[in-house]
Amino acid sequence: MPDNTRAIDLPDGSITSSFLQLFGRPPRDTGLLSERNDRPSSSQRLQLLNSAVIQSKIMKSDKIRSVFASHPPPLDTATQLYLTVLSRYPTREELEALRAYSQTSEAKGWQVWYDLVWALMNSSEFLYRH
Repeated sequence: MPDNTRAIDLPDGSITSSFLQLFGRPPRDTGLLSERNDRPSSSQRLQLLNSAVIQSKIMKSDKIRSVFASHPPPLDTATQLYLTVLSRYPTREELEALRAYSQTSEAKGWQVWYDLVWALMNSSEFLYRH
């Protein structure tokens, strides 16, 4: 079990970020690891679901764009995105749900893949395990 009472070097505390505070940045009163709150909250969930900043990060991600660079077949693209975001292969049911979604009027071109990444990042598996 880790010792949460040891002091650690903390990065520059003068940089403010509402995002970091929302996701558990400690007030830095003591410099102890135990000062950090790492419990998920409904505010965090809403931030991930509705944030233009998160959407922009996904759209501009070099890692996500590298998956598209070679124009792989859809199955390979889906597999690569699952491996990138969740570090596992998609299940048959997940691939079927993606196929069904890709045939709807909401799914247009590359938007299917960005929507998949957004959905994976907002899944309980990503939020609680990664």
